Amino acid sequence: MIDVMRFSLTIFFILIFGNVALTADEGIYGEANHGKYVSEFIKNIVSDNKEAIAEKTSFPLRREYPLADIKNKEEFLRRYDEVFDSNLRKQIAASNYAKNWASVGWRGIMLANGLLWLDIDGSLRAVNYQSKYEQEKRAELIEQDRNRLHPSLRASPPNAGQV
Repeated sequence: MIDVMRFSLTIFFILIFGNVALTADEGIYGEANHGKYVSEFIKNIVSDNKEAIAEKTSFPLRREYPLADIKNKEEFLRRYDEVFDSNLRKQIAASNYAKNWASVGWRGIMLANGLLWLDIDGSLRAVNYQSKYEQEKRAELIEQDRNRLHPSLRASPPNAGQV
């Protein structure tokens, strides 16, 4: 009985610590590849390679309500310039992996404190940036929603937005 227990514990430790030893060089979440993924992403932004970026995007790509999420590659290619305006492209192009990007474990790799996220495999996961076009479109959609409300609900209540 003791030999079975000793054998089981030995196998357990080999599986646990052997796995850690095998992944130590690249990190548990593949951190060794993160710089390569970021460089590739920046290169695709600089060269305006929308197709390559679309291929490495996790869909749906969420947009702030009431803007519609980007559901697939074709829609991403149509709406690329709405999301990646010249300001965002310049910020990405000027970024440096060591200074502007951070690996955040299983959450992925973020640019500028969460402005943009890549997954641990390098795929685009989130863009928490709103271009001028998206800001204007969002305001327009909110106004359309407001106009559908009953007139008594359209006006902002007194002291709305004040804390």
